[in-house]
Amino acid sequence: MIGYSDKALAARIKGTHTFSLAFRETKLVCVPFFRFIFLAAATAAALASGQAAAQDRPLRLIVPYPPGPGVDLIARTLSTQLSQTLRQQIVVDNRPGAGSVIGVDLAAKSPPDGNTLLFVNLAYAINAAMLTKLPYDPLRDLSPVTVVATQPHILVVNPGIPVKTLRDLIALAKSKPSEVTYASAGNGTGPQLVAEMFSNGVGVRMNHIPYKGANPALTDVVGGHAQIMFATLVSALPHVQPGGCAPWPSRPRSARATCPTCRL
Repeated sequence: MIGYSDKALAARIKGTHTFSLAFRETKLVCVPFFRFIFLAAATAAALASGQAAAQDRPLRLIVPYPPGPGVDLIARTLSTQLSQTLRQQIVVDNRPGAGSVIGVDLAAKSPPDGNTLLFVNLAYAINAAMLTKLPYDPLRDLSPVTVVATQPHILVVNPGIPVKTLRDLIALAKSKPSEVTYASAGNGTGPQLVAEMFSNGVGVRMNHIPYKGANPALTDVVGGHAQIMFATLVSALPHVQPGGCAPWPSRPRSARATCPTCRL
């Protein structure tokens, strides 16, 4: 969702629709294999002078993940469209770590002058539900506006693993408890949650390796340092070409429609 820190910025963003052309709006549904992307920002009323000053400066868009495919790519695409509509420069600031908590905390503690936006995903809700203590209040400190995009997850597997099907992978994980390793974008992120739901559903135990974002996690899956990952399609696409990972879509029709050339 797009959040805002004052009424002036809210009106400017809500009154524009140019960026919606780049992202198809979809109904928010609770499907474990989807990651919901939205924007938010520090919430509070700013003084009139502060609002005017904010419009003279570039807007800061904090992305709590490293540069690369996935959340960062969507954020940068949106920032270009939004900047043209608002006629104001937008600077993307990547602050990865702690399953997005570092970047979210930075945005929550930014001056409430309408100059800071935050681009987050499903991990924002997961952290609020799973972590007993956060350095920010997810309901009070940030204000949501709208869903920007949704993505399907696919299961990517290092080609060196002796499996050809999902049934083979389950059999391998059952025969070697805790030896199959899966990568994620960090503790409490969508990829970890999907992997744990998968493990519980089929009755296996796998070893979790958290990273500071999807891109470094996928890089290590390709390199064989981790064996599998439940990644979003946008993050995985650069790695599923010949010689990379083998993709198994969690929702084949959706993934095939998005990437007709992938080996699904």
